[in-house]
Amino acid sequence: MPEKLCERCEMIVGMGCACPTDGRAPKALDPSRSGPAAGPDVTCDKILISPTDMAHIPGACVHYADGPLDEAGWGWVSGAGTDVWTRISGGNPLQATAGNTSRRAMTRCAHCAEFLGFP
Repeated sequence: MPEKLCERCEMIVGMGCACPTDGRAPKALDPSRSGPAAGPDVTCDKILISPTDMAHIPGACVHYADGPLDEAGWGWVSGAGTDVWTRISGGNPLQATAGNTSRRAMTRCAHCAEFLGFP
């Protein structure tokens, strides 16, 4: 059976995705993992790129795989910085330099942007 990505959380259905199949909002299974981990270590230094080509910041949202990112098909860019994050768009995609290097971020995760206070 081919792997299917959840359109809501971008994780593989049955392998990290806990979204209800009836369209209800997902509920947190573990309160310690129900939201981003606030702290001074959450920066734009590493940008993750999901299998749906969306950029995420580690610790700023809960939309990434529990296991090794490269095994889940994710790519990433290390040492990116805030300026790189704010420029990501369809017209200025960010190409992964590690993990799955075929990934290109075309959009930014709205939850990450809001958490970091960036547009």
